[in-house]
Amino acid sequence: MPRVKKSPKTISSRAGLILPVGRFVSLLKKDRRKSAVGNDAMVYFTGVAEFIMSEIIKGTLSCRKKTNTMIQPDHISKSINYDVEINKWLGNFIIPNSTPSSHVPSALLKKKRSRRSKKGEEVVQEQEQEQEQKDNTSDQ
Repeated sequence: MPRVKKSPKTISSRAGLILPVGRFVSLLKKDRRKSAVGNDAMVYFTGVAEFIMSEIIKGTLSCRKKTNTMIQPDHISKSINYDVEINKWLGNFIIPNSTPSSHVPSALLKKKRSRRSKKGEEVVQEQEQEQEQKDNTSDQ
């Protein structure tokens, strides 16, 4: 009986992953400092990346409207903010083309200028007095 050739299985299909392990290996080996990478490590790395992506996509499906068929950058940022564990890792990232959410650091927001009327000095003095009152109440 002639031997029947089996079709070669990829590392991804053997590990039960959707993302390609071979592509992760080649991209990581392009970096010259990390040229020696084991296959087990790459399967694990690909599995972690796939898990994070699946969690974000699950969150986007719950965030988006039923009428919209595309996932927008706003959906991704909302799903990252709603998931506590992913927010710990990706909470500091800024996603382009998404609306700013409440977690944006105050240093990145524009400062509001106080309006100065004709009596600009009086406005500044009133603000200083209000600040002193707040400080006094917080000390007690």
